[in-house]
Amino acid sequence: MAKPLSVNQFTAIVKESLDNTIELMNVNVQGEIVEYKKQPGSNHIYFTLKDKGESFSDKAVLKCVFFQYSQKGLTFNLAVGQEIVAKGSINVFAPQGTYNLRVSSVAKVGLGDQLVRIQQLRQQLANEGVINPARRRKLPKLPRKMGIVTGLGTAALQDILKQVAQRYPHVDIVIAPATVQGDGAPESLISALQEISKPEWGVEVILFGRGGGSAEDLLAFDDERLARVIAELPVPTVSAVGHEIDHPISDDVADFAAATPTAGAQKILPVITEFEDKLQIVARLLEAKIEEKFRSARDKLSLLSSRPIYSDPSALFQNFALRLDGVAQSISSSFSMLLSHARGQLNSIPDPSSAMERLLENRRAELGRNRLDEAMRLTMRQRKNDLSIVSEKFIAFSPLGTLQRGYAVVYSGDKIAVKSADLKPEDFISIRMQDGQVTAVVSSVQLQK
Repeated sequence: MAKPLSVNQFTAIVKESLDNTIELMNVNVQGEIVEYKKQPGSNHIYFTLKDKGESFSDKAVLKCVFFQYSQKGLTFNLAVGQEIVAKGSINVFAPQGTYNLRVSSVAKVGLGDQLVRIQQLRQQLANEGVINPARRRKLPKLPRKMGIVTGLGTAALQDILKQVAQRYPHVDIVIAPATVQGDGAPESLISALQEISKPEWGVEVILFGRGGGSAEDLLAFDDERLARVIAELPVPTVSAVGHEIDHPISDDVADFAAATPTAGAQKILPVITEFEDKLQIVARLLEAKIEEKFRSARDKLSLLSSRPIYSDPSALFQNFALRLDGVAQSISSSFSMLLSHARGQLNSIPDPSSAMERLLENRRAELGRNRLDEAMRLTMRQRKNDLSIVSEKFIAFSPLGTLQRGYAVVYSGDKIAVKSADLKPEDFISIRMQDGQVTAVVSSVQLQK
């Protein structure tokens, strides 16, 4: 026989088994409220459900607990006799060995079927990949233009524009009004989203949604067609519906979900003053760096200017002056040595006067010969130039020179025919030109009067 379990052990096993049963998580239960109590102080609600029309004593009942923090979406008062749909998960209360339904939301009967349908649609869209957290895009950090799709003149729009004015007034706004509640709301939202996402509007992010309301008021944002359109929009989207605990499908499909329009605007819009503060910090750091660079440069300049070369420029060439003095002294010493040597050489000559005379005589003779040669060369150049001039004149005025200038010489026999009268018709003549001779017969003679 196996060792018996303690009550605590048994209850723990039951609790673990129920907690891990998927069918008992986020389950919708429909029933009539037969017991109701709101705990003073904590405001937790405890009620009991049974199937409507059944006897309280003969049929099963379900204890429910509705904690205060889960009641934010409650839009009506619960009361005994109401038929509702309660959504929640199973919970085992070990101290009493009982179980109950830990409620997350409630809806009046009539909406219960709708809630089931929405849950089924959410699962279908997830299976198709329309709802997929991995496909969500990042929102732009500094959007230049933001699109808004919501009811015109609504509190939601005013809340969004208020955030724009407070946080980032530099952003451009494009508003596409839409109906956000009622039978025509899905089509209106679809049309507005498709229009505002066109390239000509140039929006970089779209905020759509509405303020809070009952589950029935928010049904437009659970529309399947709207969900598919949101998934296909070319720019990032933010779903900002003032929803109950059970958020609409638009929140699952959008790139980011916000609890309210105000929160959605805050997600999109940076606080420009924070950027300005950061820029001021960066500017101060840059100023400090620049000042440090200038201070370092000033110190280096001060150090350089303190050197003797800047206070006394003559120090720059003092060393050179000293070197020049040394060189001059060295030259002077060398010259003195050469002079002394020369004097010694002169003193060693036996008859300096006769030697000097012979040297002068040779020099005069050499100068005479040089002058004679130069005079002869000058005379020859002059005679050559004169001969060239005469030759050029002779050639210019010679018969050959005349022929070179385009003239011709006419011969009659062996004599030059100077006049036309020296010739008569039928005479043979020869004509001398620059490059040869031509023979011709005179056909006629015309004397010039």
